[in-house]
Amino acid sequence: MRWLLLLDEKFNFFKFQSIKDKAHYILTRIYPLNRTYSNWLDYEWIWRDRLHKFIMFSHPDCDTNWKNNLDQFNKLNIFIESSDKFLPSQLYKKINPNFNGVSDLEFVKMCEQRFSEVELLVNDVNGIVVDLVELFSPVLSENLYKRLTDYAQLDYNYDYANLIHQRWYVLHQTAEEEFKKQTKQCGISSVVERNVANV
Repeated sequence: MRWLLLLDEKFNFFKFQSIKDKAHYILTRIYPLNRTYSNWLDYEWIWRDRLHKFIMFSHPDCDTNWKNNLDQFNKLNIFIESSDKFLPSQLYKKINPNFNGVSDLEFVKMCEQRFSEVELLVNDVNGIVVDLVELFSPVLSENLYKRLTDYAQLDYNYDYANLIHQRWYVLHQTAEEEFKKQTKQCGISSVVERNVANV
């Protein structure tokens, strides 16, 4: 989502001559066709810290003490929730199969708790909430993108944003297929599927 907002002309992190050049860079260097489950997080970590000065992306600690720690939030706060409680684990499982040491069930419960805390927090920090279900679709929702660009007071570059979004979506789908194929070859697909079914 951050890359879609970075299309705005005010973010000129590599001295691009045009938004077209910026979109081309994102498609070839951030979401290249060889990006898959085994290197997904490598790409994330290359760029995450470099882009914080433009648009901060983080997983803030939304716990019972958040009212005492509002300084951890920024002027603009975009929160992601999911109306499908299993979608976050489905998307994350392929790029980090051990869920940072928690079980599938614990991950789903942790997400549900985080989402309920976001509902309480969003108004206190002038935030906006995006449903992962709306985001995870083959075509970028024009309404969603308009809501985000209006909220952040950024340029509306839907055509380029949609191209990037579509590449992101296809790469997610491909990564999931490759992950399933790899786990099946290793004989662990039944375990993965059983764990997800038990959540």
